[in-house]
Amino acid sequence: MKLLVIFDGSDDGFEGLRLAAEVLAGKGRHESTLAVIGWPPRVSPLWDKAFTAQVTLDDLHRSMAEVASRELKRLQTLFAPLGPSKSHFGEGDPVDEIERLIASEKPELVLIGLTRGRHREVVLANVGQVIARTQVPMFVTYGAEPKK
Repeated sequence: MKLLVIFDGSDDGFEGLRLAAEVLAGKGRHESTLAVIGWPPRVSPLWDKAFTAQVTLDDLHRSMAEVASRELKRLQTLFAPLGPSKSHFGEGDPVDEIERLIASEKPELVLIGLTRGRHREVVLANVGQVIARTQVPMFVTYGAEPKK
């Protein structure tokens, strides 16, 4: 199966994707495109991590590059047992970028790992727009609610 995996950079979203990968593991080989969407800055768990990294790296572009790279590597490690994968760092409006990815990659299933944390409303609103604009089956997953 051809998968498009979208990740918001949250630890709980990653946990949800881990559970989805476990379910898919027994269902044959899968080809995955693993994506995070960085620029421009916005309210999201990925940007929370970039702003935190900026304190030590002293450059916002570098901090986003390093955070995105780290999160994509986490996804690569998670989805490697399922089959071949490639990474995508997106830029632009997240709804438009996901729509472009769906059009170009032509996935059979879109997996989306989201937060239940403080940015859940914004992130979920973007996903709702994607669902309304596309016809590809989507599996939206969350992990355990983050501790407060």
